[in-house]
Amino acid sequence: MLYISPIEEDYSETGKVVISVKVDRSGKVLFAKYTVKGSTTTDPKLIALAEEAARQAKFSPDSKAAEEQFGTITFTFKLK
Repeated sequence: MLYISPIEEDYSETGKVVISVKVDRSGKVLFAKYTVKGSTTTDPKLIALAEEAARQAKFSPDSKAAEEQFGTITFTFKLK
């Protein structure tokens, strides 16, 4: 299970931003950084918004999981 707050800020570009994350057993994101692989934009504002949202994401805790887990979160930005 994953919880990510909606991104409410205005933006004028569209595209996908892929963020690499490292998560601990308690579900806390320890590391979030933009990755080119899978991303369709290099817009600095979209990258900053996605990285911040990823840092604030919360995963379900699992005491039996590996101490650190790695994955990606893909954010799709569309104009309203």
